[in-house]
Amino acid sequence: MRKILLYSVMGLILLSCQKEKVNPGIIDPPEEEIILGDPVITTISPTQGGPLSVFTITGDNFSAKKEENEVTINGVTARIISVNKTTIQVEVPENAETGPVTVRVVSKTVTGPEFTILRIPVYVYISETFAGSGVKGYQDGNSASAQFNLPEGVDMDSKGNIFVADRDNQIIRKITPAGEVSTIAGVVGEKGANDGGFGVAKFFSPLKVAVDAQDNIYVTDRDNQKIRKIDAVTGMVTTVAGDGTKGFKDGPAAEAQFSNPIDVAVAADGTIYVSESGNHRIRKISTNGTVSTLAGNGSGGYKDGIGTEAQLNDPSGVTIDKDGNLLIADRRNHRVRKITPAGVVTTIAGGSAGYTDGPSESARFSHPWGISAGKDGAIYVADAGNNVIRMMSPEGIWTTIGGDSGRTAGHVDGTSSKYDYPTDLVVDNKTGNIYVAGYNNQAIRRIVRTEK
Repeated sequence: MRKILLYSVMGLILLSCQKEKVNPGIIDPPEEEIILGDPVITTISPTQGGPLSVFTITGDNFSAKKEENEVTINGVTARIISVNKTTIQVEVPENAETGPVTVRVVSKTVTGPEFTILRIPVYVYISETFAGSGVKGYQDGNSASAQFNLPEGVDMDSKGNIFVADRDNQIIRKITPAGEVSTIAGVVGEKGANDGGFGVAKFFSPLKVAVDAQDNIYVTDRDNQKIRKIDAVTGMVTTVAGDGTKGFKDGPAAEAQFSNPIDVAVAADGTIYVSESGNHRIRKISTNGTVSTLAGNGSGGYKDGIGTEAQLNDPSGVTIDKDGNLLIADRRNHRVRKITPAGVVTTIAGGSAGYTDGPSESARFSHPWGISAGKDGAIYVADAGNNVIRMMSPEGIWTTIGGDSGRTAGHVDGTSSKYDYPTDLVVDNKTGNIYVAGYNNQAIRRIVRTEK
């Protein structure tokens, strides 16, 4: 009985071993080879870009294995970022030249449209002192010996002259391209609201200036609660809007009321825009002399929207971009805002107070005070709380072009510059140079743009 059982068990083991035994004469079949047709290029997008930019090739019969594909631009091999059967994403090589895009898949080749290489210039920004000795006071004359007393606003006329709202001297100054400083309106050290010619007209804390197409100068006369105008030909000072009472009132210019008007901008058609800190509004002075509210509702807060639905918080800088939109340095919101002529308010960049360069969605500011627009779509900001000058490229990338990343206040020229609470700036669209109101530097600074 035991023998029979033993034989049965051994038989089962032998049978199992026979089932598991591998015939050495049989090998696994090879993986099925995927045979691709001829590669096809349908489109490339975009069709132009600078070195290290990225474009996409769409088509068919590309290999899913990156190493089996090769892309060249005018014969120069480009780095493939990602690939599948119908799409290849490619980085433009630094040494590429304009020419056709060619794709090779294993041994098959196809040539597609031309890709245009854009040589984007690289600039170096060097700070210098354009005018002012750095000593608080009052003195006209050459740029090195001139003195200012809290210069807060700057703008430029068609001849390249720089105009300065010299706040605590209660005057408006002019700096020629050669650096000669003179006084064009106001009485040094005397507060007042008189209209009239040179030596008669007075201001009370003039903060910022704007120059119109005829080279007339507009002034936000903050503590007089008025908007003033200096005639380009006669030098006569007149009141454009405001009855002198601090408050809020729209209507005819002579009856309108403002509360701490900070900055002013003039459109090509003569319409005047005012950023108003005390009322948290952007006001509009039409060519018919009527004052109205373009955006903001008087409550200092943050909200995008249309007209009075939107909220601003101490808007301090205003300028007009190449498309006719207003750009706002929304100081206590630490943001850069945009307002269309129809009053639609959106946010371009910023958030909580801080200091971060990079894409607009992550850029951060601290009390942006002044703003200027380039004809190429660039935006320049006097980031007063960070003691730096910032620039947004037309592509929406923010960089620091003046002041140091440590945000240390000071007065240092050169590539490793320092600023002390810059409050305004204007870009010269002919040269790319930027003029800065160095509020605590008691000087007008200039950032010279040089191609690297």
